Parts: sequence; C-alpha cells; structure tokens
Amino acid sequence: SNPDSPFFIHEADTYLSFDETINLTHRAGGKAFLAHIFEYDAFRKNGYIEEVKDRLDGIECFHPSIPMRESVKLFKYCEDNHLYVSGGSDFHKPERHIPFGVHLDSTFLLSSSFDWIPKHLRKLV
Repeated sequence: SNPDSPFFIHEADTYLSFDETINLTHRAGGKAFLAHIFEYDAFRKNGYIEEVKDRLDGIECFHPSIPMRESVKLFKYCEDNHLYVSGGSDFHKPERHIPFGVHLDSTFLLSSSFDWIPKHLRKLV
C-alpha cells in the first residue's frame, strides 16, 4: 500500500476493462451480470445501465445492499429489456454478517428473466 516502495504494485493496472471482462466471460461460456449495482458510484450517474445493458446478459436484482422496492424496479427493467435476473447474498466470510437468502414470491421465478437457470435447478431456489 506504499506507492513509494520498490515492491509496490498498482493493482488497478492489472484489472481487465469492462469489455474485456464481458468478452472473457462469454468466451468461457458464462453469463455476464452486473452485480450489486447500488454499490458503484458509476451507477449513480444517470443512464449508466442504459450505457452498458447491450453488453450484459443480466443484472443482479436481489442483493442485501438493494432495498426490495429497488429490486422490484430492477426486475421490471430486466423484463422490459430482455435481460436475465440474478440474486446473491455476496457472502465472503463469516466476519461480514450478511443475511442469507432473499424471500421472493414464487411468481418471480416464472419470469423468462430466470430462463438462464436450468429448470431442474429452479426447484431448488
């Protein structure tokens, strides 16, 4: 963390760009989702999702950092724009307490926005 040290590595120089990340994800057979978007400063700028949506497969709509009212708006946005929906607890370690699970009305899972999840796995959600 000391930029004056001869051993300092500026990690930002090693990050992939947004497009590089999306391309690599797709080449690996994955789906590219924008996760916990309310935690990004860029999201607060008007039109950020509009700017990137055509390069995404979906948006993480359900996350502990997103109020349920906003989650429902994001869900509707995804449906209107043919984007997939995901959700997560963002659990990384026990010391960071984030409640597990999001309780959704089962009708949410009937939406085509969840078609990226194989049908036999949707029963587990």
